[in-house]
Amino acid sequence: MVLDLDLSGALLSKVHAVAELAEREHAETDRPDGTPARTLAAVAEHRLDRLAINDVDLPAFAEVLMGVATAFPAAAVVLTMHAAVLHLASASSDTATRARVLDGGRLWGFGAAPPAEEARARVEKHADGARLRGALRRVSGAGLVGGLAALVPYGEKNAVLLVETDRAGVEIEPSWQSAGLRASSTRVVRFHDVAVTRADVLALVVGAEELPSWSTAMLGLVATAAGVARRAARLSIERARAVSDATTFRRDSGVALAAAIEEATAAMSICRALAVRARRPSVDHVELLAAKRAATSAAERSVVAARAVVGMDGFEPPHPLERLSRDALGLRHFFPVDPVALELSWSVLGLRSLDPSDGRSR
Repeated sequence: MVLDLDLSGALLSKVHAVAELAEREHAETDRPDGTPARTLAAVAEHRLDRLAINDVDLPAFAEVLMGVATAFPAAAVVLTMHAAVLHLASASSDTATRARVLDGGRLWGFGAAPPAEEARARVEKHADGARLRGALRRVSGAGLVGGLAALVPYGEKNAVLLVETDRAGVEIEPSWQSAGLRASSTRVVRFHDVAVTRADVLALVVGAEELPSWSTAMLGLVATAAGVARRAARLSIERARAVSDATTFRRDSGVALAAAIEEATAAMSICRALAVRARRPSVDHVELLAAKRAATSAAERSVVAARAVVGMDGFEPPHPLERLSRDALGLRHFFPVDPVALELSWSVLGLRSLDPSDGRSR
């Protein structure tokens, strides 16, 4: 079927087991301080996160993310950032760094956004050594992970620093009040004179888009959007099948059902195409951003269409569509995509739009 995951039998059974747990945990977790800890522990137990390391396994990892996101979108976001850190560490030439990330048994979060009112986290050099001071906001997974990959100024460049959350001077806020992607364990993190050394530097870059793992992060967000659209379509299908009297299923509901499935199929197709191309040396960052814009737009449209099928039941406990609406909106603003900048890039570079709502030829 068009909404099925494209995985082998062994992998599919593992994803189904994780998804069943994620469904239960998702139903219990509708608060800013909730976490997808059990879901992510199951992912690590089945070693599904390791599929992000090798290029040949990347399409399978995208399918895993779509499956997890269908059940628990916030868990897929945390898994995305964790996998991006794994990928970056796997490319390191330092054996100790690779072992620290890949064999340490930790979940890793990622943060780069400076706070609105506080000093941005940065490394300052002193006579007694380097110190990490300041804060980062929107650090994904910070409420449950064991380590953080923090992109901060380091001399004339930026450094991705590995900082374990139990290190002296690391302060993690207890909750995050954002409406989108609740339970993603996003937190504000403050660093109070945290001692760092060269061994903590995972990579030196100018910007996040230079990281080899950036395409992995973007693919993960596209896959999460596809999972949200897939969940909306499945809720619509379940609602249509539950109608005992065919005359109560209005004609416009049938149109909305078809729209929800169409948008989910489009988002999944975008994800699969991107998974094949994401790590090619010639991949264009604008193309990745355009794919994210298209997938998140499809997710939002799929949720809107599902409302016409499910009705107000989707906004009553356990609030399936209300939560999906928040998650779709949160994904749109996770790594914000400026439509004007994209249009200019398409015009200058001769790229064609990837947005299904765009009438231009593809």
